[in-house]
Amino acid sequence: MFGWLRKNGRKPSSVSDTERQRLADMAKQLGEDLAADLDEFMRLRFEPVLDRYLDVLRGCLQAAVAAKETPPIWTARVDYESFTENVAELKHKVASEVIAHMAEWLAMANEMGVRAVTDELLAQRIDDYITRLYLSGGELMLRYGDALIDADKAWRLSNPELALGFPNND
Repeated sequence: MFGWLRKNGRKPSSVSDTERQRLADMAKQLGEDLAADLDEFMRLRFEPVLDRYLDVLRGCLQAAVAAKETPPIWTARVDYESFTENVAELKHKVASEVIAHMAEWLAMANEMGVRAVTDELLAQRIDDYITRLYLSGGELMLRYGDALIDADKAWRLSNPELALGFPNND
């Protein structure tokens, strides 16, 4: 009569509650399947990458403990800074690969009008992975802390003239 219940002059939707529930269940299942595919891809593709990055950092820290040319702590700091720069670059590579792998899911999300939510899920999973890599690298650095401190003290005692060029920032 007044038209205030209608949207754009159309009749109210005649979708039944049962049909709405079926559609909601389908959307929920679709979201779960998308998340499962993403998680499996991330695990298979990027867990080995995480392990390799940490292995490289571990090797650098072991070499820093044995450094002869520069103080071990300085060497370790440079290596850790390089690690964090490489992890920052990795984030873009991970995002590109994830988007390529999830292309069909993203197209479906576009069609269903849930692309923004899907993009948020992808971004969150990528951020979680990168954060875990940063934290694992930091934990590794801490595990080498005592050995680096001892090696640094020994290096400074053995190289007093060289040590002048590397202030000790205890």
